[in-house]
Amino acid sequence: MAAAELACRTAKERGRNRVEIFYGNEQNAAVNRASLSFAAEVTAALAADSFELLAQPILPLSSAPADPRFEILLRVRGGDGSRLGLEKLTGGGPGCEELTRSIDRWVVEQAIERLAGCRDLLRQHPARFSLNLSAASLADGEFWRMLEERVRKSRIEPGTLSFEFPEEAATGLISMIAPFMCRLREQGISFALDNFGRGIGSLSNLNSLPVSCIKIDGSFSRGLIDNAKSQSMMVAITQLAKTFGLETVAGHIETDAIRALAARLGVDYGQGFFIGKPLALDDAIGDLPLYSCFATPAGLIDTAEAKAAISRN
Repeated sequence: MAAAELACRTAKERGRNRVEIFYGNEQNAAVNRASLSFAAEVTAALAADSFELLAQPILPLSSAPADPRFEILLRVRGGDGSRLGLEKLTGGGPGCEELTRSIDRWVVEQAIERLAGCRDLLRQHPARFSLNLSAASLADGEFWRMLEERVRKSRIEPGTLSFEFPEEAATGLISMIAPFMCRLREQGISFALDNFGRGIGSLSNLNSLPVSCIKIDGSFSRGLIDNAKSQSMMVAITQLAKTFGLETVAGHIETDAIRALAARLGVDYGQGFFIGKPLALDDAIGDLPLYSCFATPAGLIDTAEAKAAISRN
C-alpha cells in the first residue's frame, strides 16, 4: 500500500492523468539520489545567482508584416562560461515538483519585472514574450493565483506576455486551469499549447482551453523534408488551427529548406536555429527596433548586420 501511495502521489505531482511505476528498493534509491543531486545543483545555482534568461526569436514565415515574438528560456551559467539548460543537470524525479515550481516562480518574477520596466519601448516596438509553465506549476492553484497577482501589479503592456505549456500536461486539469486562463486573458495575456500533435487529447483541449496559438511538436519539423507523413500531419494541424482561429508555430526550423516547406504548408511562425539563436533577454529587448526596420521577406533578421547598417548610416 505504501508503494501504491508513492506512485499515486508522484503521478499527481507530475500533472495527473498519467501512470507511474513503483520500482524495487535499489531502483528507487537511484531515483532518489538523482532527485537530491538535482535539488542541490539548482539550489546552488539560485544561491550563486547563476540563472540567466535568454530569448529565442519566433518570426513569421510569410512576407506579411508581424510583430516579433520570443520564447524566454532559462539557462544556468557554468564556471567555464557555458550555458546549460536544466535538463543538462543531473535531472529531477519524484519529490522535485516543489523545486520546479520555485524555478517557475523565479522565471515569472524576473521576466515580468524586466518587461514591465520597458513599457515605453514595447509601446513603440510591440513584441510578445512567451514563458513556459511546467506540469507541476500547471496543477498548482497557488501558483496561478501568484501569477494573476504579479500580472495585475506589473501593469505590463497588453499583448506582451504569453504562457505556453505542454499539451499533454493540461489533460485532466482543464476544469481547474481554464478559469485562471480566462481571467489572465482579460488582462492581455495569451496562451499557447506546446508539443501539439504528440498526445491524443488535442481536439478536446482546443475546444476547452482559451488558447490563441499552438506550437506544433518538433518531431514533425525534423522529418518534414523527407517524410510524407510529417508533411500530411503539418497540413492537417495548420488546417485545424485555421478552423479554430488559432496561429501556428513550428519549432526545430534548422534549415532554409524546412522553413520554406513549412511556410508553403501554411505554418504562420517558425522557431529554431535557422530563424535565430537564443540571446540574452536584455539584448533581445534592446534589439526590438531592428525587427521593424530590417525584417526580410522571409521574416528573418540578422541583428548583427542590422546594427552594422545603422552604424554606417
